[in-house]
Amino acid sequence: MGDSKCIYMFHAIGSKEDLSGCDLHYSYSLKNFEKFLKDCGSATSLQHVLSGKGQNTRVVITFDDGHISNYQAAISIKEIINGSADFFINANVVGKKNFMSWHQLREINQLGMSIQSHSLDHVYLSDLNYEQQLYQLTSSKKRIEDELGSEVTILAPPGGRYNQDTINICKKIGYQHISISKPGRWNQGYLSARIPVLSQTSVGDLLSCQNSMSPFLYKQMLKYQLTGLAKKVLGNGHYDILRSRLLDETSVDKGNK
Repeated sequence: MGDSKCIYMFHAIGSKEDLSGCDLHYSYSLKNFEKFLKDCGSATSLQHVLSGKGQNTRVVITFDDGHISNYQAAISIKEIINGSADFFINANVVGKKNFMSWHQLREINQLGMSIQSHSLDHVYLSDLNYEQQLYQLTSSKKRIEDELGSEVTILAPPGGRYNQDTINICKKIGYQHISISKPGRWNQGYLSARIPVLSQTSVGDLLSCQNSMSPFLYKQMLKYQLTGLAKKVLGNGHYDILRSRLLDETSVDKGNK
């Protein structure tokens, strides 16, 4: 489908000086981010799409983790394209070093940004039992709703790790959708694929994903299959250690996507 929507998964935005405490592999420069906004022309949040708004907009923007740099990114979205985006946050991390505060989250929420759940803590849900997952997902949803006064309807599982318990719990407690980390275009199911934005990804490659034969997107889909196999064989912990050694970086976002 050449006219499919693309859901982009950003993390921290800015120069290296602005990116303390984030996974540099998944960071993106503010200059390239603002070029992306200008070139795509319009963008909306997944929440808007799910509620029936923004149906003619092909670009959907999401952010994971709630890094402090996302505050400026939200302002850029509003000022450059008068658009919206979803910010998936860990409720227990809000206000800590390198992360947005509740005050900042309220401010961007008032600008039209969607604040959604990335669980209570940044833990791999697939490593937890049913009761532990229930606690993470229920507590995060309630805390965000209590703090911001806006409904939380979407979950992005930390590190893209989830299982059938995650899906069952989300449906039970009122999450209307799960935004996962599997590369691909919009499929309109209960789980939506997203396109990962890496530090070295060009704006052209990102926008090419809107075409049905995007080499960049196919490469990301293949990479996801290979890393998924590695995670299954090694387990999350050992995979993270190997990834950190290969990338030669310290990641606050444990292994990420």
